[in-house]
Amino acid sequence: MDNEILAALLGLREDLRDLRQVLGQGQALGFGKLEQPHYLFLNHDWWKTEAKPYVLYTKREGESRHPIFERDLTGYIRNLYRREQIQEKTGQNKPVLDIEIFAGRTYILQTAFYSNVSISLLSALTELEHLKEPLTLLFETSQGKQSHPTIFCRVITGGKRLNPKFDKSTDIKSIYEKLVQRFNFGPWQERLDAQQ
Repeated sequence: MDNEILAALLGLREDLRDLRQVLGQGQALGFGKLEQPHYLFLNHDWWKTEAKPYVLYTKREGESRHPIFERDLTGYIRNLYRREQIQEKTGQNKPVLDIEIFAGRTYILQTAFYSNVSISLLSALTELEHLKEPLTLLFETSQGKQSHPTIFCRVITGGKRLNPKFDKSTDIKSIYEKLVQRFNFGPWQERLDAQQ
């Protein structure tokens, strides 16, 4: 009987640890390797893929692309921030939006700041009062111009799809700045400075 109780308590302890990690309540204590975020990128040439088309992929330094065939990611948006990045192809400095999502592990989706993905996602976030519940980010494609199909990011919360209004005249910089204020988003150092 005592062994059964002990086994049940140990199992409960493991369940609580897993639950804490899923809820994002911090990292397990003790020595160990810090989990690095998994970076997600958009495949803008998705329609040219010979095999099964994919919109998202991961890539580690020195490795080839690893396609992600699912088009939806459910998790908690923890942070998003705008930064400048030098583009490999052009050598130009362009604004990028990094979106940090916790979905059992940390993912960082990188996309161009002025892309349809950024505009559709940021516009949808303006309709939310808090980010305490998981959101589903659904990456949809549109044929658009045949030479340049596009990708949008739709947001679903509580089973309801948000339908924000946006177009080419949407002031994405202003929307981003309001979201940074509302949800205390931004680069890590700025967030730490703001809390002190």
